[in-house]
Amino acid sequence: MKRPLMELLTTVISAGVVGLASAADVYQMKVPTDVANKTKQAQQLRLSNKPEEARKILEPIAKQNHSYFLVHYNLGLAYAAQSDWSSAIKELEYAKQIDVDEKLSEPTIYNTLGWSYLQAGAYDRALGEFTLAQQPETFKKLNPQAQRKVLINTGLTYAYLGQPEKAMDFYAKANATTPPQRNLQQPVGQPTGTAAQPGPSPKGVYELKATAQATGRKLPEGPEYRFAILLSAPQSTLAGIKSVRYKFDDPTFPQPLKVADNPATQFSVSYTGWGCLDDVGVELELLDGTQYSLVFDMCKSLGPEWSD
Repeated sequence: MKRPLMELLTTVISAGVVGLASAADVYQMKVPTDVANKTKQAQQLRLSNKPEEARKILEPIAKQNHSYFLVHYNLGLAYAAQSDWSSAIKELEYAKQIDVDEKLSEPTIYNTLGWSYLQAGAYDRALGEFTLAQQPETFKKLNPQAQRKVLINTGLTYAYLGQPEKAMDFYAKANATTPPQRNLQQPVGQPTGTAAQPGPSPKGVYELKATAQATGRKLPEGPEYRFAILLSAPQSTLAGIKSVRYKFDDPTFPQPLKVADNPATQFSVSYTGWGCLDDVGVELELLDGTQYSLVFDMCKSLGPEWSD
């Protein structure tokens, strides 16, 4: 057992779908090569967690190329990466109209736009886009992982609309695709899985936080502390989680396993003790059955005053 240091452990879980392998050479052959190359450059910046740099490249290109699908799509995603949902929706709606007008049949736009509406709290609009993504001609163009994400997002939207039975139905459909087991032990701030992918991938972010408070009660050996660990994330992310299991692997813990299943409390657990652990095992299970695991350095999260 150690006494810890402040740092947020962030793991990024893709909430979108992936489909664009390249720019103008796939969907719009008429787009000038230099414009397509700049758009690809901005796309890579966005996927490298540099949405502001991507936005600065894409905005002037979008103004000069009103009918270029990929530039508006990526600009929408850059706004989404900055949680500017109104701007994201505007650009993605524009991209969607280009897709329809030019009969591009790009299949991921509906899920991406739906996710932006979901984040903005426009659940009916989100459901409409996810429904379009499930139209047979569109749905069959998505790979199995992308199809599964559409189903998960549809279930999540029904949950927000107060229709839990329909939500569980879509979670079951998604779960039927055999959810992958993932180990998300990842350096701080680094996205997992999506950073190297070429296509759109708006994200939801999980943050684990540990907090410590003195109880105000002293024992002969010294003061005790009240510790808590909670999951800090957007409500749309928390709503998709079924439970979180925390493993305190230390002989001094009378209850080494604690389970939280209440999103209203941000899946928090707490204990009274003398110190913290730098290797708390955390296992997340989503409503669709997907499971994630990571090791959380609680001591680092608490700040320098808890370091050795």
